Amino acid sequence: MRCLRHNSIVSFANAQGADRTFVSQTPNGHVFVVADGAAGIAGGSHAAEQCVAFVQNMIAANVPRDEVYWMEALTRLDDAMLRDGNAGESTCIVIEVRDGVCFGACVGDSRAVHFDGDESVDLTLQQSRKPLLGSGDAVLSPIRFDLKAGRLLMATDGLWKYALWSDILAVLDSHVWESLPVQLVDSVRLPSGNLQDDVGVVVVDITK
Repeated sequence: MRCLRHNSIVSFANAQGADRTFVSQTPNGHVFVVADGAAGIAGGSHAAEQCVAFVQNMIAANVPRDEVYWMEALTRLDDAMLRDGNAGESTCIVIEVRDGVCFGACVGDSRAVHFDGDESVDLTLQQSRKPLLGSGDAVLSPIRFDLKAGRLLMATDGLWKYALWSDILAVLDSHVWESLPVQLVDSVRLPSGNLQDDVGVVVVDITK
C-alpha cells in the first residue's frame, strides 16, 4: 500500500496569470490537475479555470474511471470550450491515483514526471503539444503508470522551460517537504525576483 501527501503552488509573472492547479482526495484515491491557459489567446485564464471546474464536476460523481474515461471526458470539454467562444485554450494534465495506479489524460506542454532518486519517468512524454483544449481539435493522450515510491512532479512550462534539471533534482531531494513547491518556483526566478512565465506546480510524495 502506498501513502500519498501533496503540496501545490501557483505563481504569476503578471496580474493576468493563466496557470491553475487542483488537488482533491476522493473516496477511493486522489485527483491532481495542472492547466496553463495559452498565452496571447483571449480567455487563457478562463480556459484553465474551465479545466479545473470540469474535473471537479467529474469527480463529484463516484463512478468507475480510467484513462479512457478521462480522455473521453476532456474531449467533451474541448468541444464545450469551443462552443463557449470565450473560454480560450489551455494545456491540461489530469492524473487520478487509485489502487496503486496513476491514470489520466493530457494535452499541451505541461508535464508530469515521476522521480525516484536520479531515475525519472515522463508520464506525459507521448502527449500532443497542440492543438490545445478549447480548439475543438485537441488530441488527448492517455496516462497510466504503476505507482512507485518517489515524488511525482506536475508543472506548467514556466518550470520546465527555465529550470535546470539538476536544480529540480536537488529540490526534490530536500527533506523540507512543506517548502518544495516554493523552492521549485524560486529555482526559475530571475535575479530581480521576477518570473519569466507563470508557474503552476503540484508535488506528490509517494511512500510505502
